[in-house]
Amino acid sequence: MIEVSSQAGSFIGASAAFVVGIAVAAIVTTFTTSKPDAELVGLVWSLTPRADRGQRRRAVPDEAVPEQVTAGAVRRHTAVESVPVAMHEEEGAWWQSPVVMGVLVLVLTLALYLMFV
Repeated sequence: MIEVSSQAGSFIGASAAFVVGIAVAAIVTTFTTSKPDAELVGLVWSLTPRADRGQRRRAVPDEAVPEQVTAGAVRRHTAVESVPVAMHEEEGAWWQSPVVMGVLVLVLTLALYLMFV
């Protein structure tokens, strides 16, 4: 057994947990199949048609669904409702520009630097 400080022991434990986590993720990814793109529509932004982006899917309670529809089938996110498009989803807003956000971050960084020098 190697004697290490408590900080070194914590670091070794965290490193081991990281390696085990990556290994488990790799194994699970290898043995599971990906969901088809059609099943990810509405969940993944790039796969959702632009016209449907202001809508969201919600699960319908079981008592609201007729028996012949649910017999032997798994129901997921069956109803679609419209929700108002939030202000942050506007196209071309100033905060969506990488240049503007980059300049803002640089100015804030400079201001904080000058404050604490």
